[in-house]
Amino acid sequence: MPGLSTHINFARLVLERTAASFDRVHYILGCVAPDCINLSDGQVFAQSHFISFNRVPDLDTFLNTANITINIVASPKASFLHGYFSHLWLDRYIQQQGHALQIVNNLEMSETEKSVAFKNNIKRYDLGFIKGLMSMDTIEFDSDISLYHFLSGELILTRLSEILNFVDISNDNSPTVISEDRYINYLIDAVDIFLAQFV
Repeated sequence: MPGLSTHINFARLVLERTAASFDRVHYILGCVAPDCINLSDGQVFAQSHFISFNRVPDLDTFLNTANITINIVASPKASFLHGYFSHLWLDRYIQQQGHALQIVNNLEMSETEKSVAFKNNIKRYDLGFIKGLMSMDTIEFDSDISLYHFLSGELILTRLSEILNFVDISNDNSPTVISEDRYINYLIDAVDIFLAQFV
């Protein structure tokens, strides 16, 4: 599953490429929310990601549970839920289409080393795009948003702040195993598919 920096980058691209009038802050809060849990607790992870019997997020169950209409986006609550939905959609998409994002630099490395380098490359690219995306000083949850019982608004704000304020990527000496262009084009293609289906 993609890291939070990828979810934020995906949300950034959705917000840039859609004509829908999302509340930007709440959309981004929603896109990080599913991972703002104890990720080692499989039961809570399954709840927050609406995992179905086939181990992928069940988008229909989320839409029914959230009771949102795809084309109503303007309120903070609707934007939060749309951001949450985008997180689940991207998780599912990468589970099913992740093979299209392959390591292209076949250095003499173990599979573990390639995997670590790949994750570090992606995080470095994401952080480059989302740095300065928004100021945490002015972000608050809208009081009308009632969160799922397994979520904490405070933890969501904390995790978002950690990602957006993580600026020191200079000490990453990972070899490049996937180019930034290849990665961002993959993400843009995913955004275009997502927008064609749901926004």
